[in-house]
Amino acid sequence: MSLSNLNKILYKAQKEKYGILATVLFNFDFTQAVLSAAEEKRSPVVLMISEPLQEKNNYFNFKRLFEPVRKMAEDSAVPVCLHLDHGSSYESIRDYINAGLTSVMISGVSDLNKNIAEAKKICDFAQRHDVTVEGEVGMIEGEGGVEGNEDFRTSVDKIEKSYTRVEEANRFVNSTGVDCIAVSIGTSHGYFAEKPPLNLELISQLSEKIKEPLVIHGATGLSEAEYREIIKRGIVKLNYYTGLINAATVKTKISISKNNNISYTEVNHRAMAAVKDKVKNLLDIFGSSGKA
Repeated sequence: MSLSNLNKILYKAQKEKYGILATVLFNFDFTQAVLSAAEEKRSPVVLMISEPLQEKNNYFNFKRLFEPVRKMAEDSAVPVCLHLDHGSSYESIRDYINAGLTSVMISGVSDLNKNIAEAKKICDFAQRHDVTVEGEVGMIEGEGGVEGNEDFRTSVDKIEKSYTRVEEANRFVNSTGVDCIAVSIGTSHGYFAEKPPLNLELISQLSEKIKEPLVIHGATGLSEAEYREIIKRGIVKLNYYTGLINAATVKTKISISKNNNISYTEVNHRAMAAVKDKVKNLLDIFGSSGKA
């Protein structure tokens, strides 16, 4: 099945009221675990390259490994979107588009006028390449890739102060031509200091005002009921990474604690099996199983 951009995946999901899992990939094993789960569940999926994690941890040598990953996605039996998460500038996003990604995100800034100008410039370039663009209004707090570090656990107060404003989001979408928009409604990247309350009414207000699909980042940590409720109210794409890394980490620790002589090969196999199982469970909860 050919590669997809976000429009080919999200609008069907929006119409039929199910959510789409999007997660960051950082090596072949993780990519294969996610794709295998999506194929078994017959679900579309979004695989993301995270520019901030690239710069911070260099998990993924993009130039060397992207082409094989693209081939894995092209050969998949389900629709797969290859998406840039949190692109930082026009220049870097342009390079990722030229490299072959089918979708990109431009990180939002607090100055709405500047946010609009940057996003519009990227949309103008991306649309000439059949590449979709995700924008952001309302700062999504926290920092991924540093799970467990107390210094980066986001407080409820900080999350609530960064909620997306409906009129600003509407102006942004109408002024830029973005294909979907990431909104701040009570989630955060990584872990939070205490679980924040989701602003369900805000989701409904945004969904009523904005026809483009809504996206949340930091989807780890919600209950099954909360996932189903936010999808019902209009959230379509759910960025979920921390929970998958945590599943692999926990399985690794358990495997080593039970057998000091266990090999890395077996540890990695078990960790990736845990990731695959977690993905399959999420696809069922989000309602995308059987939708490919």
